This record gives sequence, structure tokens and C-alpha cells, in this order.
Amino acid sequence: MDNYQPDLLYTDGAIPFEEYGLALVAHLYNLSAKRQGGKLEAVYNSKGRQDCETGTCVLDLERGVAGGIPANPWQTDTCIGNWHYDKTIFEAKGYKTPKVVIEDASRYCQPQRQPDGQSTAALRLVDSGHGGSVSTVCL
Repeated sequence: MDNYQPDLLYTDGAIPFEEYGLALVAHLYNLSAKRQGGKLEAVYNSKGRQDCETGTCVLDLERGVAGGIPANPWQTDTCIGNWHYDKTIFEAKGYKTPKVVIEDASRYCQPQRQPDGQSTAALRLVDSGHGGSVSTVCL
């Protein structure tokens, strides 16, 4: 983390290793704030609902939806082919395009209008960079 300075950290489950995992997330946030002049620009995504109840992270609902309009940001993710790179899908041009992934995910983001007419929902596409999965974050 110190060498690569990520803005996003994701594990495929809840925050691991009890206090060690919490210390890791705290380190991520502290490094981000230090680099950004006190402003937090990093995010940790967790599949552990209990991890996210206190605002520690963004809840990851794999291929799911939040239901209603939750108070905190959440993300849904899906694969664009398989959960891993598959050469046969690539060669057959069988991977979903970013447009299709965004259209699929946008069904899960439910904007809420504020009194001034502004929407509180936003959709952000996050590519894993490995050709296997894409996440969308609903804010």
C-alpha cells in the first residue's frame, strides 16, 4: 500500500483478520488523507454488511441490489464473461461491452431527488484491469 498508493482496496468478503484488517483499512485512509492534504480520496469495498454500517467502507452487493434508497454508498458488481479471464470468450468476442455493463448496473442505482431538484445518485464504472470483472458504484 505504501509503494502503490491505491485509491481503491477490495477484498472478496468482509474485512479480514479482525484488528489487523481494520488497521489496514485505517492505514489506507490515513495515507490517502496525507497525500490529499487532509481530504480522504480512497475507498475500501467490503461484502461484510456489518463492516459498512459505521461508514467504514462501501458495501459490495455482488450481482445484487440494495433495495430502497440506502443512506450510504454501495456497489454492485458482475462479470463481463467469467469471473476470470477466459481466452475462448475473448476470441469469440463474448465479453460484455462497457455500455452493456453500465446499462445492466444502472437498473440498480435508484436516484433520489433533493428539494432543489438535484439527484443524489451517481454511477461510476470501475474496471478491475484484469479483463474479468467490472464494478459499478452507486453513490
